[in-house]
Amino acid sequence: MVSKMRNSSISRSIAGSARNGRRPRGIALLVCLFVLSLVTVWTVDMLESASVYQSALRNSIEYEQSLYQANAGVHHVLAQLEADLFWRGTITAGGYPASGSYSATAVTGSAPGTVDITSNGVAGATTRRLSATVLVN
Repeated sequence: MVSKMRNSSISRSIAGSARNGRRPRGIALLVCLFVLSLVTVWTVDMLESASVYQSALRNSIEYEQSLYQANAGVHHVLAQLEADLFWRGTITAGGYPASGSYSATAVTGSAPGTVDITSNGVAGATTRRLSATVLVN
């Protein structure tokens, strides 16, 4: 008799709470799912932002490194010209066109007594080109 009375009072209290305008007890599950979905979206967005930031940083580093490689090529040609003013040709270093390498070419310039130098530097997937004209005496 006690157990029968207890069960009927529980069912009446649940039914009564829905009729009285109180929220049903299942709302906690919906709130938890909503919060979980917000946290998931926020986490995915944060990871994507970090990935984009790393990619931009890598591109910036490779851009600068390729410039330094091309500059090294120009200086290598200048060293060759200091040793022999009549030298013209191509110098490579680092297994060009692999990453971390350069190729520099020296040709007789259009003006008398000048040498045109063109150097390509490679870092990762980035290639930079430098051109210089030097006066040799």
